[in-house]
Amino acid sequence: MSRSAITLSQVCATTLVLGACMSTPPTQTAHITQERLLGEWSLVRVGSQRDSDVMTLDFRDDGILLGSVRCNSMSGPYEVRSARIVFPDGVIITAAGCGKRTPSSQSAADTAERVLFRSPVTTFALSYDLQKLFVTGNSMLQFQRIR
Repeated sequence: MSRSAITLSQVCATTLVLGACMSTPPTQTAHITQERLLGEWSLVRVGSQRDSDVMTLDFRDDGILLGSVRCNSMSGPYEVRSARIVFPDGVIITAAGCGKRTPSSQSAADTAERVLFRSPVTTFALSYDLQKLFVTGNSMLQFQRIR
């Protein structure tokens, strides 16, 4: 076997392993409605990275999103339109210093904010059991229902 053939097979094997670790939306999804979205969600994955305690979202029945990004809080109105979650007036996020932080948690928080609130093409999928929310823009976010 030539050196290039070994390298190519190693690349293919690595790609398969990494691809299996990536979080992808489920093939069976439930239609997103405000009623199904209600409750608190915690960010558990950004792309292939598992993350916790980075972001929470609380979709309330009065059309207000409350949440946190690390030590900062956020709020703003939301609407569900054609299986998309829209933030018509934007979301306000406080900018308090959060003290010592790991680069990975800061990167996860920045990516999640960008995908949720600044990405022009963002898609949403709700798992069939209504326990996972997938948000896809220039990166994939996975939230797990807390309550």
